[in-house]
Amino acid sequence: MPQTRILQKLHFISTLWFALSVIFIVALSLYQAGYNWFIIFSLSGYSIGLLYPIIAFYILAVFKGTQRAEEPEIEHPLTNTAIYNIFYSLCPLLGACSGLFSFQVGIGKSEFILNLSVATLIVTFMVWIIIDPLVTVIENNIPGAHEHRQKRQEAERLEQERLARERDELLQEMKVKEENEKTMLTEYLKPYATQLSDLITNNRFRFENDHIVIQAGEIGLIAWQRGGMEGMKLLQDLTLTNLPESPPNSYISAKDIISIWWDGIGDWKHLPISIFSRH
Repeated sequence: MPQTRILQKLHFISTLWFALSVIFIVALSLYQAGYNWFIIFSLSGYSIGLLYPIIAFYILAVFKGTQRAEEPEIEHPLTNTAIYNIFYSLCPLLGACSGLFSFQVGIGKSEFILNLSVATLIVTFMVWIIIDPLVTVIENNIPGAHEHRQKRQEAERLEQERLARERDELLQEMKVKEENEKTMLTEYLKPYATQLSDLITNNRFRFENDHIVIQAGEIGLIAWQRGGMEGMKLLQDLTLTNLPESPPNSYISAKDIISIWWDGIGDWKHLPISIFSRH
């Protein structure tokens, strides 16, 4: 982990120098072409926008080293070593150092910085875009590394399949458990549904009688204590299933009667009355 953080810092410094080198090359090229600095800043910004895919590709190449460092060393006997990763990360700076050898007495500052920037670009391109992918291909075809990678990938695939099976089994168990609980709750509430349907059938036109309201409220409370709102809704459905259609002269449905009886029990709220409805 400390090695990874060090490599990331080196990556950041190298990438920053690489980006500055590209910006300098573009700006100096425009200046030498005869543009003044005001136009150069606007055009160079536009040019950097065009060069963004290239820069993004270079940045991807930078962080490729960090990701590869997490893979087994046996699969990358060369590119996964600390020395190679440091060399890989420092390529832009090493390119700048190589540009120092082109220093000549009497050249201007802009030419000197241009030599450093061009050397940075050349060395970075050669290592990140050509040499490193070539070395990686060679490593991938080493018999021992190739076999180890296949075994590792197969083990990872099997582990993912195992986790997927466990997840599916857990979901299935939860579904079966939920269905069993609903079945048990249904069986438990069936006698109370019969009592409630009898109360409605025998007292449809005097359902606001205090004694009847208390009886119905006690049944609703039992459903709430056993299954919460789900239990109360289930008991209501079971009760309505036991009831025949509302009589022709019925001005209020059985569903509304239950809603009035249970108003205030748990989270149950009285719904608007459905006039002349079924049940």
